[in-house]
Amino acid sequence: MSALPKRWRTFLLSLLLLGSALAPTVRAADAPPEVLVATPHFRFHRVPGTENATRRLAASAEARYRVLCSMLDACDLDPRLLGPDAPVEVWLADDAERFAAVFPAGSAMGEWAVGVAFPPERRMVLRAHGSALFSLAETFDHELSHILLHAAVGAQPVPRWFTEGVAIWQAGEDVLDRLVPARRAALTRSLIPLEDLSRGFPAQGAPLELAYAQSALFVHWLEREYGATALPRLARAMREGAPFEQAFDRAFGAPVATLEGQWLEGMEQNSPAIGLIADPEFLWGLTALLFLWAAALRMLRRRRALAAMSEDEARTIPAWAEPDEGHTFH
Repeated sequence: MSALPKRWRTFLLSLLLLGSALAPTVRAADAPPEVLVATPHFRFHRVPGTENATRRLAASAEARYRVLCSMLDACDLDPRLLGPDAPVEVWLADDAERFAAVFPAGSAMGEWAVGVAFPPERRMVLRAHGSALFSLAETFDHELSHILLHAAVGAQPVPRWFTEGVAIWQAGEDVLDRLVPARRAALTRSLIPLEDLSRGFPAQGAPLELAYAQSALFVHWLEREYGATALPRLARAMREGAPFEQAFDRAFGAPVATLEGQWLEGMEQNSPAIGLIADPEFLWGLTALLFLWAAALRMLRRRRALAAMSEDEARTIPAWAEPDEGHTFH
């Protein structure tokens, strides 16, 4: 697969990390223990320099919680999993150094991530100012999705591709931004099999970017094809004890591999047109061609108009005004 555009690379390198894959826990010493704002499902901790941003986020947190939990049918879970007795702890980091402190020593992820969730502990740490690509609210939604899904499936293991796909879908991030690279990869047969992603999610580079893209696209396709109730059915089956593969089959009526094949068929059929339409280089070339075509059309019309004017003038000149080639003056 050819190198991905820099804009896309920056976008995906800013993607939010699933906390359960990071292993560390947030210690009380990592942030001031004082609670700035408490709501039924959240405790927003005071961090110097982020108070205003924290209050603004807290003001909409419960509404966002209701939207996201309803998408997973997870609003009435055991209160010991999520609720007043088990609130989500939220810290906003005012600078890169404070944010990086929640990662293991030497981890490069703290340098470019904009949010991290620790689902088992119901904790998240966010960059207070978001990024050029994600607002603080979008980052919050993404990380909250990880925590909600963890609770919705009864804390059972879920493939990383599924958690990231669900989080991107729930946060409302523009899936179309992930469409072009994954569809181009479909043309070159370089998509990563979901079975491989279930065994291990890429850590960096183009494979990581592609893994995020196809995870989002596949979950989006599942929701579109099977409706908004399918994902809650899967979560409910897992809460009842079914492992992911069995719950997936029960919710969608087919195993992952079968539906992945159907999704890939649709990707390959639609990739050429979509890839060209969304390719900036193609659009630039098409714009240039259209400009030249319009200029040529204007020139042709102008010539026709001038020719018509010449013919009209020729018809109106009296015969006596035309020179007589037999009697020219010298």
